[in-house]
Amino acid sequence: MMRPAGTRRTSFSLAFFFISAVAGRCLAQPEQDTTGRAAFIQWATPRVRTLSAPDSTLVQLTLHARIVAFGESVHDMHELLEWRRDVTAQLLARRPVAAVVMETGLVEGRAIDAWLRGETDTAPEFSRALSYDWWRDTETIGMLRWLHAYNRGVDVAHRVHFYGMDMPADGGGSLRPALEPVWRFLRDVDPSFADRSRAALEPIARALDSDGPAILPLYASLGRRRDTLQTELHTLVDRMQSHAAVYRARSSPDAYDWALRLTLLALQTETALRVGWDIPANPRDQAMASNAEWVLAREGTRGVIVIWAHNLHVSRGPIGGPLFPTRPPAVASMGQYLQHDLGSAYVPIGTAFRLRSDEASLPSDASSVDGTFRSLRSSHYSTYQLDITGAPDQGPVARWLSTPHAMRAEDGYVVTVPGSAFDAIAFFDTIHLAHVR
Repeated sequence: MMRPAGTRRTSFSLAFFFISAVAGRCLAQPEQDTTGRAAFIQWATPRVRTLSAPDSTLVQLTLHARIVAFGESVHDMHELLEWRRDVTAQLLARRPVAAVVMETGLVEGRAIDAWLRGETDTAPEFSRALSYDWWRDTETIGMLRWLHAYNRGVDVAHRVHFYGMDMPADGGGSLRPALEPVWRFLRDVDPSFADRSRAALEPIARALDSDGPAILPLYASLGRRRDTLQTELHTLVDRMQSHAAVYRARSSPDAYDWALRLTLLALQTETALRVGWDIPANPRDQAMASNAEWVLAREGTRGVIVIWAHNLHVSRGPIGGPLFPTRPPAVASMGQYLQHDLGSAYVPIGTAFRLRSDEASLPSDASSVDGTFRSLRSSHYSTYQLDITGAPDQGPVARWLSTPHAMRAEDGYVVTVPGSAFDAIAFFDTIHLAHVR
């Protein structure tokens, strides 16, 4: 069951215990299972399909989905970005898509949505509207322009909306992008409280103004003002929630909905700073899941929600493995939170690959998920997809799918249980860097 808006802050400890209960089981050291691997290859080889195959795999996988997440093993890779656009187009051709939700800032992404909806004719300044320098990738901007062109060809009711789901300023590097719109909203509906909140919070928010991890030493230097920050943010959230009816009447339901969400976004950022980014409950992924579910509730019955994010976030398994030697053994993923709340209505599709054209020598792991999928090349395809939801639930195939294996992520390996992490996996022989704008 999906939680009401704003309640994730009270469920933090519950989430911690939920994730801790499965993390150790899922991220045990991978072991060789040559019999299971051979059985999986034999089962999977005749079932792979080309990425462009006009079959019903995508339709069947997403028939009852409310959120479909398309992952990528590595950010900023040409083939993976092109696939993400193409598979979204395939989905759009078969069922209504209400919104695309991307691994970028929730507040910053509003400018892209206004353009895609047709509220403005001018494309936004993508360098401000997209986090983590995604705007530098020609393919990413091409995907957004493709959505814009699609929307121009359909009526307003069927246009695809756009949202970010991440905390501001590259994953939580500043509070002000979330707070400034809230204060502007309050100036119209509750000016005296707007002045009070700004006076209490703005000096602290300015002291923290940065990008991404650069905020951490700034937060540590706040001293006792950390308590003031927490108290004042909770006061702001409580005021927004307790005055909901008044604020809606003085503005509009949509304006209030956004103002409340951005207030919660600021609180998500403060929570991540206070409890730490690298704890098992993983406040960043918890925030992204909460924001994605807010989008789902907001869009209602208009259609399915599509998420574009890294494999590590969309996977239904915890994040951990050799790629993160200084972190806890496992931290929660966004996909785990979504699975917990939505069950089978959440469908993640991941990617695997053989070779990055830009990387130096990385030891190849033939027993990894990627190495095993490479062995399916007897299918005569260099790129293909495999639906693994129909795999046997007993025997060596089931054993291989339910066992932890190494899997490529960025410039190293993580540990993944493929059968529970994804419903399908798309494989690419070689991936290349995205084109830089």
